[in-house]
Amino acid sequence: MKKIVSVLSVAALALSSMFAAEVTLSYKTKAALYKETNKKNVATDTGATQERSLFNQKGYDNGKAKSNVVVSAKTDFAGFVLDFEPEAQNGKTGTVMTKDNFYQYYGWLNFGPLQITSGKWESRYGYELDDDQKAWADNDFNRYHLGIINGDYGHDVDNLTATTEASATDKAFNGIRAKVEATQQLATAVAFTSHPNDGTYIMLKGVLVDSDWGSSLRLDSDRTYGQDFTKVDAGSGDLAFHSGFAGEFAFHIDNSIDINVVAKSLKRDTLAIGGFVRPTFGNTTLLAGFTVGLDLKELKDDKGAEIDSNKNEMGFDFRLRTKLSDKVTLTTMHNVSHFKPEYEKDHKVDTNYATMWNMVSLGYKASEKVLLQLTAQNECVLFKNVANDKNDGSEMKGPRTNGGYNLSIMPAVVYSFNENASLSAGLKWDINNIAALDAWKSAQTTAITTSEFSIPVVFKVSL
Repeated sequence: MKKIVSVLSVAALALSSMFAAEVTLSYKTKAALYKETNKKNVATDTGATQERSLFNQKGYDNGKAKSNVVVSAKTDFAGFVLDFEPEAQNGKTGTVMTKDNFYQYYGWLNFGPLQITSGKWESRYGYELDDDQKAWADNDFNRYHLGIINGDYGHDVDNLTATTEASATDKAFNGIRAKVEATQQLATAVAFTSHPNDGTYIMLKGVLVDSDWGSSLRLDSDRTYGQDFTKVDAGSGDLAFHSGFAGEFAFHIDNSIDINVVAKSLKRDTLAIGGFVRPTFGNTTLLAGFTVGLDLKELKDDKGAEIDSNKNEMGFDFRLRTKLSDKVTLTTMHNVSHFKPEYEKDHKVDTNYATMWNMVSLGYKASEKVLLQLTAQNECVLFKNVANDKNDGSEMKGPRTNGGYNLSIMPAVVYSFNENASLSAGLKWDINNIAALDAWKSAQTTAITTSEFSIPVVFKVSL
């Protein structure tokens, strides 16, 4: 282990002297010593299958071994960061560096209280109380960022420089929602920071995010404001925006309170607004937040009359991290997200539903080098309001009617050789559709994953 760290240290020093800059190197292997997946057709209780694998060196978090090289340099008024993942050479095609290898690359300039930043980076202000995540994947600790879980507009709302992409096939919460990922985009931000006194600051930020936002200022009679730029008539007078818009306000007092409010419009007629407050009381920090996502386009009913029944969504976040003693730390994360689909013609009832995610993690520092952890997570469809059998009203159906509860449990140990190297290992159980009603099971047409067990191991070296 000392030899590995020494080699990285020599490499970092060599690069630092070559570029006269700060260089950070890190390497992470995410393996699964053992993984077992069980599937069956729950409607007929048949077709049970079991897939097992052993010693998969890239089997944890669906990822391969990753190495990061972070090169940064700064002065009092400017700086840059280049964070990339070099790929090992492929014997058939050779080494090809693409945009996907570059995780972050950006530069910044200071003009007094103003800072201009441009490039590709995560502009995420909010502290998410994830200190004890260590080398574990997001899915096993901070599974969802702040905002509306799998929301169309407010997913990971605090990440100002990202757009969202929904999967066409990968479903979440027992098939109720498509899984959504945040995708970092090229962006330019201008931030103004004021320091009224030591330990206190106020920050205002505006961001342009690479995204085909839409068109505006149409001068002829056709005011449909189409977003398909390939069909825009160059002489029609449209002004096409190829960047979305985001803004943020933050207020901070050291060891007391942190507040931030964000707003994003990455597509025409869409808006997401989120607000988060993090007070600190001694060894305890709380987080409470609310996010709303709105579809603002004009809608009309089947008779041509304007209606106020657009698609909208909202999310409620609550988190807590506290030191119960010098050795024991408790972290909890919770989110309830509510969705109201767009109005459908001839439907007498507007359906809506809510999802819920909970996480609780205990950390026990057994020694200076050993951290013991126990993390449990639960997901479910909290309720779904649907049309009743007579279609003249609605009825609310709870978690058991919508696939039951999905539970994840992982006891783990993190051994820190030193501040630069660690080895993490755990036992992970995923059990799905606990307490689901037979009526839900009988509606399933394909085999579903009922449980998974794995032994993840993460080896990390950095400096």
